[in-house]
Amino acid sequence: MGKVANDGPASGAGLPTPLGVPVREVLRAAVLEGCRVMAGESGTDRRVTRLNVMEVPDIQPWVRPGELLLTTGYALREDPDQIVELVRTLAARDVAALAVKLGRYVDEIPVEALRLADELGFPVIELPPHVSFDD
Repeated sequence: MGKVANDGPASGAGLPTPLGVPVREVLRAAVLEGCRVMAGESGTDRRVTRLNVMEVPDIQPWVRPGELLLTTGYALREDPDQIVELVRTLAARDVAALAVKLGRYVDEIPVEALRLADELGFPVIELPPHVSFDD
């Protein structure tokens, strides 16, 4: 049988290599320079397997485990307190992290959402203005 992704030298344990990249390693990418983990630092070992962009306030049914969810906050601009429930739902759905570009539509993440992210070990990341979603 041919080689497939994540095939590597036998470890002796017979355990498969986990898919994805830990959030902490994703944040080391040059295109994400200046990002900071605002809350949920203990969850930076969560693995990112894909990206998704939030354009609607009811994104929850469309997220998948392992996603790094990017948003400008446009869908949350009318009621930033929605972020509290968003953090709870994303963590429960095993989303890897939430990355928010602050300043244009949402100026800050509610303190309650940051506290919840810390409790759940769910990373909430601030994206600096220069970060483009297509990089």
